[in-house]
Amino acid sequence: MKFLRAATVAAMAGLLLLVPAAYGKMYYQCVSEKTFTVSAIEKYKKKASIDQVRSDDPEVITGQQCKAARFTERLQNKVKMSYLFQVVGMEPSYRLFEYNESTWQPCILRNG
Repeated sequence: MKFLRAATVAAMAGLLLLVPAAYGKMYYQCVSEKTFTVSAIEKYKKKASIDQVRSDDPEVITGQQCKAARFTERLQNKVKMSYLFQVVGMEPSYRLFEYNESTWQPCILRNG
């Protein structure tokens, strides 16, 4: 019985080690082809606030709390793009948008 318990604990520890590795491969791909790793985007979580939410931002489900952070990045062709990072809900989920052609376009979360 002790062996079974030890084996289970070892297996669970091994699985927990895999989670950050898989998580680290995820990235957001925007309309401009600009990509951001999840870890690079998460730094904006601390900068997000309710004060940065604007009426023209993409809508969230009614009743969900939303915080936002805004930043700009230069693309390889030197064009400056605007980005909106949203933190939605009590157990937060994250959304990233790129301002493209006069509207906020969602960046797609991909596993690569």
